Amino acid sequence: MSLVSKAASVACALALSAGAFVSSAQAATYVFGLTGGSSSTSGADANSRTFTATSGGSTLKMRVTGWSLTSATQAGVVQDSYLGFYSSGLGVTSGDENGSGNTHTADNQNRYDFFILQFDQAVSLVSGKFTPFSLGNSLDTDATVGFGTTNTPWNSQPALNNQSFATLSGVFNGGFSTLTGGGTTNTRLLNPAANVGNIWLVGAAFNNADRKVDAFKFSTLTVSGSSAVPEPATWAMMILGFGFVGAAMRRRNVQTNVSFG
Repeated sequence: MSLVSKAASVACALALSAGAFVSSAQAATYVFGLTGGSSSTSGADANSRTFTATSGGSTLKMRVTGWSLTSATQAGVVQDSYLGFYSSGLGVTSGDENGSGNTHTADNQNRYDFFILQFDQAVSLVSGKFTPFSLGNSLDTDATVGFGTTNTPWNSQPALNNQSFATLSGVFNGGFSTLTGGGTTNTRLLNPAANVGNIWLVGAAFNNADRKVDAFKFSTLTVSGSSAVPEPATWAMMILGFGFVGAAMRRRNVQTNVSFG
């Protein structure tokens, strides 16, 4: 191998290594504290609440809305609902509830309440805290989690009101999964497969196999995303690597012309 080829190989290795370091530098963990509110237990449907979390010098924005589903089947209809913000976390009051008697929780007593979480970048949910509330003579926190990728801006209302369950499934095109909970406050993994999307759903279990009414408030959400800017040392390595690549390419393009008189 020529000296120029070796230099080019080394330069490419540097550039690729720098790229790997950039990916590593961009990984960030954000924690949203979703407690401390004191809203009413009912109000106008289709309200939203916006939260931010920081990691290093990067900020992640999240918009949350409350919804309900009349049936977790093809016959189900999606309806916007009231999103409450309480000392124990977020809750939902659907159109057939007045918020009393713990009905301002995310529950599946009559309808299937859920939260839609929209982010200003694609993220991977990590964990969330579930605080159970007694409803229907039971205490349980089984939950449904869904994710997808959408072109709807993160700070705009999804066009889902009065739409079908099939339409909801189309938005959450990554699919739904069921997380088994219990009757005590718990923090558990939301996304063991580390799926990534910019729109997420967390709600009372759609597939309620144990037939217990699930009712909870949701808080302390941990999210894995990306930071906006790589570290200075990473930029330096990238610049150095690509500089070597450019120099090697220029060296290879030099041609020696020999003429014979």
